Amino acid sequence: MKNTYILLLLMLFAISAKSQETRYIGSAQKLMPYVGTWRYTNGQEVFEFTFNNPVQESETWNNITWISTSIEGFHTYKNSSGILIENPAIMVYQGVNYYTVRAGIVNLAKGLDIGFTDITKGKGGKAYLKFLPNSTTQAIWTLNEYEGLKSGPTGSVYPLGWSVPTGPITMTKVN
Repeated sequence: MKNTYILLLLMLFAISAKSQETRYIGSAQKLMPYVGTWRYTNGQEVFEFTFNNPVQESETWNNITWISTSIEGFHTYKNSSGILIENPAIMVYQGVNYYTVRAGIVNLAKGLDIGFTDITKGKGGKAYLKFLPNSTTQAIWTLNEYEGLKSGPTGSVYPLGWSVPTGPITMTKVN
């Protein structure tokens, strides 16, 4: 009877240990070099975005707690005529910030993996910011369409193209 009790306790501890598994996505240390304001200028054309300090969020599914670290922020864009096209002020709804740039993973080959929201076109895409060799203040920005057909609100199809520069362009960290 004692052996059965011990076996039952061991099984209970094994199940309990599995239910407390934690996995991490992203690293604050790897994201810190990207925190700050990045700017591209070409005459009156100005594209700028700012990443805030890293934040952690956790979520649990299937007995696994996922802790993700990300940097978030907003962008602005003035076209070559100096007209403000993209402005993040409209991304606040009922006191909640809806960030237009968000990143959490540094891809060694492509750079910082960024989720990007184009306010004017009402769609998202994938961008990368990769440091130039031997620099932590200049990086190459590229923005791509997500692969595949994406349907928009009420069944419409998202328009191709972007309201901001797609690159490759050189961004400079200004603070």
